[in-house]
Amino acid sequence: MGLLKVSICIMIHSIFRTKNVKRFALVALVLSICWSVMTILIGFLLCTPLSFNWDHTVPGGHCGNQNAAYASVSAIDILIDIIIIIIPLPSVWKLQVPNITKAALSGVFMLGIL
Repeated sequence: MGLLKVSICIMIHSIFRTKNVKRFALVALVLSICWSVMTILIGFLLCTPLSFNWDHTVPGGHCGNQNAAYASVSAIDILIDIIIIIIPLPSVWKLQVPNITKAALSGVFMLGIL
């Protein structure tokens, strides 16, 4: 998922020429990388020892609050997705094309919500 988000941010950065869009694409890129690292670290560091993640019979093993950890990962994931979807929309609506074309292009970008 992280690599997909990074590739979309790079694509947005290369397609659009305005400074604001490029800047926001870079911010979303950094957020996506940080989210990916956070998700990996949570996966590895939430339970001690690591094998306790899949084998709860390991003596002395314990985990942190998995519900809170996974909820925070999901919330940040959704926030970054919304940011990535919103970035190109102002540039699309500034295009000199009919409104129906603008709406169609916006719809294509917003399909990412699915």
